[in-house]
Amino acid sequence: MSILLGLISFMVTFPIAGFIVVFFFLSFLMKNRKKSFLLAADSITIFFVLSCWIKFTIIWKEFSFYWFVIAFFILFLLFLLFQYVLTGKIAVVRSFKWLWRCSFLLFFVLSILLTCVGLFIYIVDNM
Repeated sequence: MSILLGLISFMVTFPIAGFIVVFFFLSFLMKNRKKSFLLAADSITIFFVLSCWIKFTIIWKEFSFYWFVIAFFILFLLFLLFQYVLTGKIAVVRSFKWLWRCSFLLFFVLSILLTCVGLFIYIVDNM
């Protein structure tokens, strides 16, 4: 049990390293790099979300998880609207898949930016 908790806390603390490990593990198993990348991105997105939430909370002292839920809901509605405009139909599963993949990219970049901002604030405060 403690190994599982240690693995989860490592993935939340360093989601980029976790993504790389999962990607190489899946590409070794599946032999298809594109599918391995997409499956690794799908499985690690939740760790990026949790990591960004923790970084927001540490940097700005108070940050509610509700903001992430609201942002996901608004993005989901935008994807539904975008899909309706393009195709004239609404496919909820496809829209959620787009949301999940785009949120991987968004939170990947946000994780890097928050790490840089956190380091900058730490350096400035300790000078």
